[in-house]
Amino acid sequence: MRRRAVLSLLVLFLVTCRREAPSYVAHIEQARAERVTRLQAEKGWLTLAGLFWLQPGTSRVGSSAQAELRIPVAAPAQVGTLTVDETGVALRVQPGVAATSDGAPVTTLPLRDDAAGASTVVSLGSVSFYVIRRGTRLGVRVKDSASAVRTGFRGLEYFSVDSRWRIPARLVRYEAPRRVSVPTVLGEDSEELSPGELEFTLDGRAHRLQALAESGEQGLFVVFGDATNGRSTHGAGRFLDTEAPAVDGSVMLDFNLAYNPPCAFTPYATCPVPSAKNRLPVAIEAGERAYEHRPHLHGNRSTGTNRVDSQNAGAGRCRASCLSRGALSGGA
Repeated sequence: MRRRAVLSLLVLFLVTCRREAPSYVAHIEQARAERVTRLQAEKGWLTLAGLFWLQPGTSRVGSSAQAELRIPVAAPAQVGTLTVDETGVALRVQPGVAATSDGAPVTTLPLRDDAAGASTVVSLGSVSFYVIRRGTRLGVRVKDSASAVRTGFRGLEYFSVDSRWRIPARLVRYEAPRRVSVPTVLGEDSEELSPGELEFTLDGRAHRLQALAESGEQGLFVVFGDATNGRSTHGAGRFLDTEAPAVDGSVMLDFNLAYNPPCAFTPYATCPVPSAKNRLPVAIEAGERAYEHRPHLHGNRSTGTNRVDSQNAGAGRCRASCLSRGALSGGA
């Protein structure tokens, strides 16, 4: 009995004192540094400053309290109006306001949403805004490169690099890629494409995670939850990217590269959350820890009209604007 206890302590000591290969640690640290650079970029997720859900009709845009789409004070008090009808969304800029799009001055402009590609972006100094589509809903996303969230960013915290969390997996493919429902922080599901499920073993127990595929990407994207959520990691789960699976489906899951969704940093992101089948019953103590400095919703809400739900409506998910690897891992 005593010998068994001594052996157990010896094993624990050896595991605790195990040193990771310097090249592997350097690889993880480089990936983490690149992630921080993308987050802090001039158009990164830390610049989000508002989210408005649109209804048909005309709404005023500006930083004044009378504007239904109230944008940061760095913008003019009265920018113009935004009209939503059966043809789409159109902006009319008030005379004297220096608004631009793609570097050109704007007076009137139809605003393309992101459903079929890049949105039309309108810039007003450090502030910009554009239209997004989430299911049947149209919204206006506002960004400010001078936002306090970006300028006050304090960096990320991580679990120690541990190669134990670099786990071989196999993609168990469906007969054909299928559309699957992915829950979001908006309380609605988004339909995404899944090629199959990633099967792996951890501590002698088999697990599966449904993987998502992205247009133009060979690798896979995973939205997962685990027993650390709401404690040492973000409460709404985390994300993980993989390389392209081999022909036989083999692929590596490196949880040291697990990262927080945009809604960990801003209340204005629209993020996916793990489905029931993607919630692991174990604690994945690897990757990014919870971000403790996320701002609370401020008081700027739309007033006096039902044409804009609220700049804070649905605050709190990501994919679609989030559904691109660069966007999810740092850029917006």
